[in-house]
Amino acid sequence: MMSAERLKPHPATVAEYLEKYGFTIPIQKDREVDVDRAIQTPGSFYNMGKGGSVTVIDPDRGKVYFFYAG
Repeated sequence: MMSAERLKPHPATVAEYLEKYGFTIPIQKDREVDVDRAIQTPGSFYNMGKGGSVTVIDPDRGKVYFFYAG
């Protein structure tokens, strides 16, 4: 039987989602920080759309982020 190494729990990031197919989709660093903050803040929420799109709503800051990795 093969042993699988488990990843340590960590906060979700937009980079992980955008790199899920093995290549990097670059975004501006300040935008990445803002989206990660929204993803990791209680009260924010997201919706996964068809074809790999994600919309993140950050009500505390009045922001909506849309990204696509499909």
